[in-house]
Amino acid sequence: MVVHRSSSDVDSDDSNSIADEAQPVSLKRDSNSSQGKIRESSRPSVFTLSPAKKHKLNVIVLSVAFLFNFTAFCALQNLQSSLNAVNGVASLAVIYGALIISCLFAPTLIRIIGTKWSIVISVACFSLYTACNFYPVDYILLPGGVLVGLAAAPLWISQGTYLTTSAFRYAELMNEVPEAVVNQFNGIFFFFFQSSQISGNLVASLVLYPSSNATVHSLESFTHCGVNSCSGGSSTESDHPLNDTESSSNTGDNLSTPSMTVTILLGVYLACGGVSFLIATFLLDKLPKSEDKASQETNSNLSGTFRLFLHPNLLLLVPLFIYTGMEQGFFFGDFTKAFITCTSGVHYVGFIMMVFGISDAIFSFTLGRLEKYCGRIIIFTAGGLAHLSLILVILFVWNPGEALWDRFLIAVVWGFGDAVLQTQICSIVGVIFPENQERAFSCFRLGQAFGFCLYFAVSLVGGVCVIHKIIFLGGLLICQYVCYYTLEWRLRRVSTHDVLSNSGEAEAVKNQSDAVAV
Repeated sequence: MVVHRSSSDVDSDDSNSIADEAQPVSLKRDSNSSQGKIRESSRPSVFTLSPAKKHKLNVIVLSVAFLFNFTAFCALQNLQSSLNAVNGVASLAVIYGALIISCLFAPTLIRIIGTKWSIVISVACFSLYTACNFYPVDYILLPGGVLVGLAAAPLWISQGTYLTTSAFRYAELMNEVPEAVVNQFNGIFFFFFQSSQISGNLVASLVLYPSSNATVHSLESFTHCGVNSCSGGSSTESDHPLNDTESSSNTGDNLSTPSMTVTILLGVYLACGGVSFLIATFLLDKLPKSEDKASQETNSNLSGTFRLFLHPNLLLLVPLFIYTGMEQGFFFGDFTKAFITCTSGVHYVGFIMMVFGISDAIFSFTLGRLEKYCGRIIIFTAGGLAHLSLILVILFVWNPGEALWDRFLIAVVWGFGDAVLQTQICSIVGVIFPENQERAFSCFRLGQAFGFCLYFAVSLVGGVCVIHKIIFLGGLLICQYVCYYTLEWRLRRVSTHDVLSNSGEAEAVKNQSDAVAV
């Protein structure tokens, strides 16, 4: 017997929530009915997930894909300034320079191919950059950096759009506050993402440490370490990690690494990139067209991105965006080279950065849940004070030495501050611009990329020392928090105005009803 459905039934079904659309329906014929009615099975499949659980599972799949991808990239980024002194740092500057350009056009690409396939293609480009490091001469590594820079913006904008859209949908299905769910999902994601610092640096430590040569240094050998480390000039550092040459006197003799050791390390990282590609391709669901509203409703073009940049709320966030790029540029570039490799050897970079990753991951996960209890302003303030305190300690207190406990402590506290910035910025951008996510996240990544690019570009200029860069970083930190507090004041003023307007309208309606009754 063929069962026909009327058009009114179809319209009614389309108006139902996504829970009804995503939930598979098992249909079977009722043997007890002489008319052969079709009814839903009251016993759901063991493998059936509710729509809300599917959204959460997709966030976890996305997070695991990023974990494997950035296990390779973050560890390579941490080691470039130590193993690949000139071409490595130049490739990082090229990456974030290309990312600035990519941010302007990425929303259009995502609108065409969707968030999932933007992630898949971008992950493949990151793996190609890892492969370029097997022979990192300038004509191979720099084009590889351009490729990663062009892929990074679609990757991160797609991630922000995918996660925020999933959070809003989950909140709708579970009848929860969207902002709290966005914070929770960002906490989950950044827990996995920052764990890539743990896994990537653990691999680096296990591979590099057995091949290290323990040496005893005099205090004179630390003269050019820490804030006194300067870039540029006629460095004689080896720029090829596959050569067993000694570094210049500026950084001691801690940069030499056997060629086979680096080859094994790069092979492991390339395998991690392959795993990330497979996870994103076969396990990550596409956003249904009804949910991928940012891709369909937004005419993502160059002029639209620039117009959003002129929005007062976004302008107040720009210093914050730039600071996040520069603070990571300092920690991944100068801290690893001038504060770890210079004093203790490149084989300790992985151990200390692993502690940074653990701190960042734990606090990212915790802050995502803590925000709804103590509020965003308190968390932001704590993160800013953490970074400002470390900047003052590095400038006025810290002295180079072989003792490593102080570097581990710096890694823990800096990881806390970075966790605050990464989770809370993604949250506030998604909450302020829920209908314009791709452009908003594009502006965020553009500002962050500018900060990265500026920091690494300045690092290539002769005569610029770490002390100059960290003083500028401290000034920018203070400036961005002034802008942030101004933004929070604006948001609360608008919220208060809306509440007063709504109460005024309600009072007017009540008075009108009383007048009619009289």
